[in-house]
Parts: sequence; structure tokens; C-alpha cells
Amino acid sequence: MINKNFKTSNAFTLAEVLITLGVIGVVAAMTLPNLMSNYRGHVAVQKLKKVSTILLQTAQKADYDNSTNIFKNQREGFTPQDPDAALEMFNKYYVPYMDFERVEKGKYGVFGYLQDGIALYFYKHFSPNNWASTYMLVCLTHKVCEDLNTENISTDTKKIPDGKTIFLLYTNGQIPNYSLHNSTREQRIEQCKNQTGSPEACTALLFEAGWSVPKDYPIRF
Repeated sequence: MINKNFKTSNAFTLAEVLITLGVIGVVAAMTLPNLMSNYRGHVAVQKLKKVSTILLQTAQKADYDNSTNIFKNQREGFTPQDPDAALEMFNKYYVPYMDFERVEKGKYGVFGYLQDGIALYFYKHFSPNNWASTYMLVCLTHKVCEDLNTENISTDTKKIPDGKTIFLLYTNGQIPNYSLHNSTREQRIEQCKNQTGSPEACTALLFEAGWSVPKDYPIRF
């Protein structure tokens, strides 16, 4: 005898489940790369911000302990692309205040590998028109700086910051302000994208966005 009150189930069919899973897969495939890129960008910027903060604190301590202005000394106190003079300054003004795993002299400057996996390259850039300035390249991983050291890093270090794994700061941790003061935002975006003109353009874009990756940042992480 058939029970007339019996109701059929409203469960999904196998075909409907497969279609739903397929849609979810397509959406995930479309959004996951952007989510991963955003995450990598966030991590990169926080590392750069951390280095900037550490260098600022280091400069203050070194200035106090040595009764001097180390940034001024670095600009005026040693010859561009002189690794021996760079090593002497690095050992005096940075090694006592920062947690380095090891320090290595390169062909033109000094590499310092921090315990947290970040690395620094301290050097003085010299241009054909006799203009020179002291910089700190920030490598987000040891390998990036190790590769630069192995390649004996070109004298044209202006083109090395790539806005993704290598950034540029002043040696006292400050954001190089030349780009902020002498270019428009559109020019900074173009310079960062093509690694032309000001080598600090990418750093300037991240800094002026409040240490975050702006939507129009031209480099994909």
C-alpha cells in the first residue's frame, strides 16, 4: 500500500553539484592569482617599512654615540664605489646596531645579511657628471642580494631597484625625497614601471600610499 503523504526529496542531482563545483572552480581560478599577488605585495611592503624603521633608529643611535651626522659623513666621507671605505663605515655605523647574520664586501659596496632573511647593499653611486649619493638597496630575500654580489653588481646601480624584490632607501632609512619633490605621480609610475629616471620611484609610490600597494602600482607582485 502506497503512502499518499510521502513527499519526494529536493536534493541536488549529481549534474547540478558538478556544475556548481565547476562555477566555484572558475571563480577561484579568476580571483586566486589576484589574492596571492595582493598578499605578496603586502608582505613586501611591510618588510620594506620594517627596514626603513630599523635604519632610522640605527641612524639616531649611531649619530648619538659618535656625536656626528652619519648621513652627512656618508655623503662626503668616502669615494664612490670604494668597497673598503664602505666596509669601514658599515662596520662602524650599522653592524653594532643591527642583527646581521654576515657581512660581505662586494666589488663596489657592502652586503649585509640580516637574521630575518632581508639583506642590504650599502654603496655610493657615482654618475658621469660627478654627482654622487649614498644609498641602501633593500633586498627582500638573501638570495636576491647574493645574486647581485655574484654578478659583481653593475656600476649603473640606478637601474637595479625593480620595485618588487629590490627597493632603494637613503642610508638613514628615510625615503629618498628626490622623486617625491621633483616628479609628478604620473612620472613616478612611469619611472617605476620601466626602471628609468629616478631609482627611488617605486619606494616613493609605496610610501605616499601609507606603506601600502596603491591600485595603480605598475609592478605586479
